[in-house]
Amino acid sequence: MRENNERMQRLIDMNDLRKPYYEIMTHNDIFFHNLIHVQDIHIKGHSCAEVDYPYFRKIKDSVDIRAIWHFAPHSVDDRPRMQKLIELIGIDYGQVRGF
Repeated sequence: MRENNERMQRLIDMNDLRKPYYEIMTHNDIFFHNLIHVQDIHIKGHSCAEVDYPYFRKIKDSVDIRAIWHFAPHSVDDRPRMQKLIELIGIDYGQVRGF
């Protein structure tokens, strides 16, 4: 029983670490709506962690469909995460620079 309670507490603690991305994006809907004419997106030194995918997807869905994405990884370790981000949110590799 004690072990189950400890596991449950760890799950609750992990859930608290998740970003409330839906609420944040909804609250900033005007900002995202105003990105419609953006044609260049620069991602510099970002880890591109999974927790940030919803934000990048929202940006992709908000900018010009022909937008060019410029990636500048902070380290070699960031490259696989950037590649996964590019694939998961559906950025055309023809629109990617500096990766």
